[in-house]
Amino acid sequence: MDTNIEVLLKRVTLFLEDGDWAKANEYCERVLDQDPENAEAYLGKLLAELRVRSRAELSKLSISFAENKNYQKALRYGNEALQTELTAAQDAAKAAQVAKEAAAKAEAESKAKAATEAAEREATLRKAKEKRAALIFAILGAAAVLAVLAFFLVPQAVQRAKRRANGTTISASHYHTVGLKTDGTVVAVGGRGNGKSNVPDWKDIVAIAAGYTHTVGLKADGTVVAVSWAVSLDELGQYNVDRWGDIIVVMDYNNEFGQCNVDCWKDIIAVAAGYYHTVGLKADGTVVAVGLNGDCVCDVSDWKDIVTIAAGYSHTVGLKADGTVVAVGENEHGQCNVERWKDIVAIAAGFNHTVGLKADGTVVAVGWNEYGQCDVSGWKDIIAIAAGGKHTVGLKADGTVVAVGWDEDGQCDVSGWKDIRVPGK
Repeated sequence: MDTNIEVLLKRVTLFLEDGDWAKANEYCERVLDQDPENAEAYLGKLLAELRVRSRAELSKLSISFAENKNYQKALRYGNEALQTELTAAQDAAKAAQVAKEAAAKAEAESKAKAATEAAEREATLRKAKEKRAALIFAILGAAAVLAVLAFFLVPQAVQRAKRRANGTTISASHYHTVGLKTDGTVVAVGGRGNGKSNVPDWKDIVAIAAGYTHTVGLKADGTVVAVSWAVSLDELGQYNVDRWGDIIVVMDYNNEFGQCNVDCWKDIIAVAAGYYHTVGLKADGTVVAVGLNGDCVCDVSDWKDIVTIAAGYSHTVGLKADGTVVAVGENEHGQCNVERWKDIVAIAAGFNHTVGLKADGTVVAVGWNEYGQCDVSGWKDIIAIAAGGKHTVGLKADGTVVAVGWDEDGQCDVSGWKDIRVPGK
C-alpha cells in the first residue's frame, strides 16, 4: 500500500475515534483521489456516514446499511476477509432492525389496544354516569318534575288545583314525554322497553310529572296517581301513591353530598334538583343551594331578582325579572352560555343543555346537541317548554306539541297530540 495512503487511512481512524465525521470523510476522499478502488476508504466513509467510531461497532447497529453505496463499494473492492466481516455486520444489523421494528409494532399495537380499552371504559363509565345522573335528575324532579313540586309549595296548592287546574301540562324525562289534555286526561310517548307509558285511564288530572321510569299525575281532589313502565323498580314500591292526599312536597334519596340539607331553608317558593345538588328560590328573589359544588354549581349566593330556577345534571339556571338568564356550573358543552339571552319568560334544564322560552313564543337553546335537542330555532307560538335528559319539548298555543332530540324510545313522537292544556287555564 502506498505510504501516503496508509498515513491518510491512519488519520481517518483517529478522526473516527474522535467522532470528527467531516474530517474522516474528507481524508477518505483524499485517499480515493489517489486510489478510486480503495475498500478501506469506502469503509471509512461508511463509518463516518453512520456515525460509527470503529468497524467493530457496525454489527451493533439496529439499522440495515445494505443499500448504502459506500458499503457496496467496500464489498466490491475489498478482499475476502473484509467482505466476510462486512457481510456479517450487515446481517447482524438487519436482524437487530427487524427485532426493533417488531418491538415497535408490538408496542404500538399494545398502546392502541390500551387506548381502545380506555376509550371503551370511558364510554361505559360515561353511559353509566349518564344513566345514573338521569335517574337521579328525573326522580328528584329535574326541570319538569320540579315544576310540579313548585306548584305544591304553598299551603293552598290543592285548593288552587281544584279551582284553576294550574299545573304542569307538558313534562319530559330521560326516556318519555307526557302531556296533560284540556279534558283532564293524559297522553304519553316513549318508555324504554315497551315504547310507551300507560296512562289511558287517568281522569281529572291537573298536573303531571315525568320521572326516569315512571309518570306521576296530580288529581283535582288532591290525590296522586302513578304508573311505571319499569316493573323491577315498581316492585320496590316507589310508585305506590294511591293513598296520598293533600300533597305538598315529597323528596327522598341519599344525602352523600349534603344535597338534602335544606332543613334551615325558609321563605322558599320554588325548588330545583340536579345530579347531586338542590336549589331553592326565595320569596325575595335570591337563591340558595346545597350539595356537591363541583364546577361551582352551587355558587348562586349573589343572584338577585330571580323569578324561576332550573337545574341540570351539573349546572344551575336562573331566570331574572328583567327577562335575562344567569347560569353556573359545568359548561363543557356550553350549557351555561346564556348571558346574551333576553326577553325570556321560562327556562328548562336538560341533562347537559338549557332551553329558554321567549316572550314572542320562540325558543332558544344552548349546550349538548349530539341528538339535536337544541334544534329549536324554528319553533314559533310556544307557550311552555320542558327539557328531558336528551330531548326538548314545546307546547304550542293551539294545544299541539313539538319535540326534538333523542327519540330512541319514541319520546319525541308527539306530532299527533292535540288539546294539551295551556298552563294556568
